[in-house]
Amino acid sequence: MSKKSIVLILALVVGALLYLCHRLDRGDNLPPQEVKKYAYAYLNTPLGNFLAKLDTSTDTITKKYPIRGDISLSTIDQKGNIYFKQALPGNQAFVFYPQREKFRKLVKAKGSLLSKIFRYKDKLYVLTVEQKRSTPPYQSGLDIYSLRSKRHLKTIFFDDFGASTEKACAIDYKRGLLYTNTINLNSYNYSNDDGRTFLHIVDLNRDKRITKQDLSTWTMWDGFLSYGNEEIFLASWRKKYLKNDNKANQRSAILSYSLTNRNITEKTRFKDKRETIWQLYYDKDSAKLYLKVSNPYGFSGIRVIDCNTWKISREIPFWTVAGITKVAANKIYIEAIKKEGNNETDGIYVLDTTTDQITKLIKGNFMGIAQNAWYY
Repeated sequence: MSKKSIVLILALVVGALLYLCHRLDRGDNLPPQEVKKYAYAYLNTPLGNFLAKLDTSTDTITKKYPIRGDISLSTIDQKGNIYFKQALPGNQAFVFYPQREKFRKLVKAKGSLLSKIFRYKDKLYVLTVEQKRSTPPYQSGLDIYSLRSKRHLKTIFFDDFGASTEKACAIDYKRGLLYTNTINLNSYNYSNDDGRTFLHIVDLNRDKRITKQDLSTWTMWDGFLSYGNEEIFLASWRKKYLKNDNKANQRSAILSYSLTNRNITEKTRFKDKRETIWQLYYDKDSAKLYLKVSNPYGFSGIRVIDCNTWKISREIPFWTVAGITKVAANKIYIEAIKKEGNNETDGIYVLDTTTDQITKLIKGNFMGIAQNAWYY
């Protein structure tokens, strides 16, 4: 065999390997109906930690995949791949390919605190907080990586301190926009709670921040958000202490930020000053807001708001709620604990959004459910 033939064969082999790696990097490509059918939750048991696969039509666990260490689930892309982070050690971002049933390490993020990991087109996005040798000592931003080369492409810094937490950001996959908010401790004044909060909108098609809206009139304190059709709903813990503002008015409220005219309006304010909204999810199918409410002296649980009337349509009490995740067209999974006397019932409570009734309990110590791109 001539040297020319050997070189040609080697070139073909290398090309085939590169093509195979490229195919693997793109991940699984499941049909939409398959992606919409299943939910994935992090399950802790005496036998170890597992990634639990749940059939959302029967609300049952169909398979459990062993996991080493602690993880935090983040998102499911439109092709069915599940993204998560490793809690400790390190700041590793991982993916699980459901068709091949394989775990794979993607990147080691630059930040010291990862809050959300998601895919848009052929890039991986990681909301993170990075340490720096200045004041304030942290800076939040959006790290962008190539899924093909795993190379860090750029970081969009938000110029503020404040981890954009898992529940304080939303992704509009149709428009290619990311909504998140941060609080700037550079302007923080402990004497009058004067922290300035900003809403950031990032164009994922251009990898560019296109909006930085000052929300100083409304002290958000890393308030949580969800987006509707032409507006973003925000949970305001309390209003800024203005000179002419009575402190008796400092109550949790739901705000609306218009994407068309950038106006902020208050939709509703709750009576009890001791209430805190820890999460909200706007369900486009039912035009309702689902709030995770906490009050040590009053109601704690899930509050449902009819967005046509802006009145409370239902309240579902829980001792504690970990999270709200939409998993099907008319179904929400609520990670929560109910307590009756000394008895505690831990698990996923299945909520029918047409009736707002709990239809089933999936028992287990669940510690996070991945957000499906088809419902967010």
